[in-house]
Amino acid sequence: PTYEKPLFESVIAYHKRNGGEFGTALDLGTGTGQVASELVDYFDKVIGVDHSEVMIKTAIQHPKIEYKVGDCLNIPVPDASLDLLVIGEAIHYFPIPEFWAEVKRIVKPGGTLGFWGYTNNICVEYPVITDLIWEFTMETLGPYWDKGKENMDELLQSHVDNLPFENVEGRVFFAHPKIEYNSKVQSFTQNNQNFVTSSIPDSGFVKPIQSLGQLSNYLKTWHGYHKYLKNNPNSENPVDAFIKKAMDKTGLGLDSKVELEFPQIIVLSKVE
Repeated sequence: PTYEKPLFESVIAYHKRNGGEFGTALDLGTGTGQVASELVDYFDKVIGVDHSEVMIKTAIQHPKIEYKVGDCLNIPVPDASLDLLVIGEAIHYFPIPEFWAEVKRIVKPGGTLGFWGYTNNICVEYPVITDLIWEFTMETLGPYWDKGKENMDELLQSHVDNLPFENVEGRVFFAHPKIEYNSKVQSFTQNNQNFVTSSIPDSGFVKPIQSLGQLSNYLKTWHGYHKYLKNNPNSENPVDAFIKKAMDKTGLGLDSKVELEFPQIIVLSKVE
């Protein structure tokens, strides 16, 4: 999935509102540089850091962006050098609270930390699809995920509970019916009054998937899926089996229009 422009507009609005400067921003877990490339419109310099040299080599190039290979506990920048640090769909892999110490080291006092993520799709129109996606993710692919993925939702909530920074704001879009959100995260509802200046619409910052065919293509990009295939070379393709089951239970075709939303969370805070 790609992020919608309002996500970045909301991060920038928060940063401005809290007196942030616009010198240097860093995108941690940058991957192909999707987020880094959006930040160049706002900052003098953008740094993209990822642990994978392969990803860095394929990242979007721009004169304002410098890419570096680095670890979340040893980010290759000087102390107090960042105005903004953002992490998209990666913080659930980071060791907490050790990571907070690294944030305090590299972000200037008064700078902004923002992180966001999304989880397994839900289908309001066909709840059985929500159940099948959950079963596919947690049971079929469960043993094949990297550590962190399987507990992403619990970890994100733990991060919010233990965030040692100021002016914390957040918002949840499309709460997942199978996730028990704690009280602090529950306060990040779609109508969260602390987030009223957000330009993110109620539809969230990640576009929904529009058909089972699109869902099939998306699931086949998952690391857990590829690891499953490697470990079960003679088994039926798990995504094809899942899609067939969803079609049988709903009567939908591969191209039938049906919205599959991504439950999403964004958290912003001021580093002091």
